[in-house]
Amino acid sequence: MENEFEVTVRQTLTKTTSVFTDAVHECVERDYDATTGRYEYSSSVEPDCDLEELFAEQQRSPLEIIRCCEQICKQLLSEGRRRCAKVDLADLRIDCENWEEVKN
Repeated sequence: MENEFEVTVRQTLTKTTSVFTDAVHECVERDYDATTGRYEYSSSVEPDCDLEELFAEQQRSPLEIIRCCEQICKQLLSEGRRRCAKVDLADLRIDCENWEEVKN
């Protein structure tokens, strides 16, 4: 007879992506070039808004993605589908349940 043990799983995910905004300002830097004896200028654009908030407005978080997958599984199972893309939908639905976000 197998024994059941409760475990807590914690994993850190990263993703490099883009967000879009018109709320920006231009930064200009001036550096002296000793070889030419002149100042050189460079500019860059920086956002005037919170990029975390912007991401939350424009894209799904990992937890939101898991919840969407759970909804898709429930819908497909209710339509009589048991597998999709060689994935057992009932198992995937169970895997999607009970995830919680831990704020740092």
